[in-house]
Amino acid sequence: MINKYAMRNMFSTRRSTGIFVVSAWVVFAFLFYVFIYVHNQESLITSIVRKLDKAGTEAQAHAERQKALQQKKEDAEEQLRLAASNSTLGLHSIQFLNLPHRHDRFDAAAIQSLLSDIDVEYFPAVVDTDIRDQGLPPTSKPNTLKKGEIGCWRAHANLWQYQVQKRIPALLILESDAAWDVYIRQQMGVLNKPFRELLVQDNPDILRQPAHNKSSSAADQNTRGRTHAKDLADDYEDYDDLAAKRAALENQYVDPLPVDPEDPWAAKTGLWDILTIGHCFDSRDKTSTSFRVYDDPWGPNNGFQFNDIGMDKPLNRQRVVFRAMGMVCTTGYIISLRGAAKLLVRTNFNLDMPVDLIMNEMAKAGELTIYSVQQRMVVQLIYRNGLGMKERGAQSDIHNEKAEGKWDMSGWDDAWKTKDVYDYKWSYENSGFENFALKKAWGVTMNDWDMTRRDVMRH
Repeated sequence: MINKYAMRNMFSTRRSTGIFVVSAWVVFAFLFYVFIYVHNQESLITSIVRKLDKAGTEAQAHAERQKALQQKKEDAEEQLRLAASNSTLGLHSIQFLNLPHRHDRFDAAAIQSLLSDIDVEYFPAVVDTDIRDQGLPPTSKPNTLKKGEIGCWRAHANLWQYQVQKRIPALLILESDAAWDVYIRQQMGVLNKPFRELLVQDNPDILRQPAHNKSSSAADQNTRGRTHAKDLADDYEDYDDLAAKRAALENQYVDPLPVDPEDPWAAKTGLWDILTIGHCFDSRDKTSTSFRVYDDPWGPNNGFQFNDIGMDKPLNRQRVVFRAMGMVCTTGYIISLRGAAKLLVRTNFNLDMPVDLIMNEMAKAGELTIYSVQQRMVVQLIYRNGLGMKERGAQSDIHNEKAEGKWDMSGWDDAWKTKDVYDYKWSYENSGFENFALKKAWGVTMNDWDMTRRDVMRH
């Protein structure tokens, strides 16, 4: 018979062994779990840290990239501003139309060009005695235009013809009675940015194209026969890698228009025909948002209010550039190659109105894309009253009727005091030049002056 004590010891030993084995497995499982958990936690933490580091690096890189892009944008704007304010105002040339007998206007243009430091080329206007019926286009309104009006049109048309023949992207055309401010270069420089912004706003399809920001290739890009921005909309399909797409998008952020110092006014894009800076009247759609108010430190400070855009405060040291529905007077306007071609075609189809009224009608019909600036940078020059110039018919070569009777010479006393014989035509009276070049001429030229110092013009 088995001893009860021995049995009890045997079961006790087995139980202890079982407990030990189970305990060992539990401890092993616990240690294994802890090892795996801690390892995974370490991996997780390491992964999180790496991701955070990567995110921080990417965020920093993004911030640096945005900063670099902003700097690139500002550099491009400055490059264009400088180009638009050079001695030809960023254009191929400045063409001054004048009749050969108006020596006084040649002199006035030379003085203004010197004081404002711009380069003006003389282009012969057409003498009315050279007008013959055989050389004129058809007209639906015969015997309506004066010979002076026909000669005026032909002078402008000769310049358009020259522009088309030479494939010139843009010109500034000044009539012989044009007058301007000493600081016209600076004024045109600050106009450039809002004008380009307005072109982008008015042509939203341009935002779909890769921007062209290399001045070396801008000319090539505009000679492919693709004259409008929307024709380039599918160019993104050419980019197979992300880096190229990103570069294109970043360039677009800088400027959707070509950043080309040789064409700061984007004339090669075919987005506009005329930018008028010397009209006597203009008009706009008052419901349109196609305008930009911009600061011009060299602008007028005469409390002018341009009610067409609904502003409740004067445009002091500010101007507005906008899409115009019409214009009258061609005293000073920038014309693109496309605009020149359009006007040649239209006026050779039917010469039925004076040249400015044809432009006005074409704009109303949507045939001519015109942008306008208020207040204007170019005005129509006349001689002050009481100097005998009206009696001589010297105020205009188109409407040059001489006054009859006794000559009015009452203005000479004041002319001697101010050393000034010039004024604006009444339709430009709100232009508010503070540094009218011809009115500054005596004070500047008769005193010690240095043309490298622009502040001498404030005499």
